[in-house]
Amino acid sequence: MLKKIEASISVPPFSSMLPMMKCCYYTESKDWENFNNTIDEAIKSLQQMGFGMMVGFIEAMKGAYFEDIGEYEKAIEYYSKGLVGNVMGPNVMAEIYVDIGKVYSKLKEHDQAEEMFEEFFKYQDESAELFYEYSILKEKQGDIEEAKSFIIKAYELYKEADDELELKGKIFTRYNDLIEQFN
Repeated sequence: MLKKIEASISVPPFSSMLPMMKCCYYTESKDWENFNNTIDEAIKSLQQMGFGMMVGFIEAMKGAYFEDIGEYEKAIEYYSKGLVGNVMGPNVMAEIYVDIGKVYSKLKEHDQAEEMFEEFFKYQDESAELFYEYSILKEKQGDIEEAKSFIIKAYELYKEADDELELKGKIFTRYNDLIEQFN
């Protein structure tokens, strides 16, 4: 897959975007060694092209790295860099708030997690991933009715989704568990 991407943007000026594309690919595949070997080049390339406003996006990807290795404070720090200047557009901003909220939840800082989830709603009205994560948070806070409410919302958004989607499986499992356990 990466070879196809490289081949399709091998001609300048598109080739300048290659390091950033590699970072995206490495983040999704959790190939952290190659990600960390490429991020500085990606940042430099973005700055040279006059796309410095996208540096926060790349740094937010580093938040995923730190989250994956369990360094949650650093994950929050790097995810937050993607919020600086509010330049990444509403979809990316909303996703970063979900990511930060998930990390706060892992740290058992539930109020901060909820604050991040609420920030999401300034950018989007709904998201199956947010509703799924919010359901988990509400259960941790002991609010089973809200937990059920959020997982039902996630279920409604994803009930017709492609069966290959990992999130659909998580939502359906959680939906069935909550409904069976508390009905």
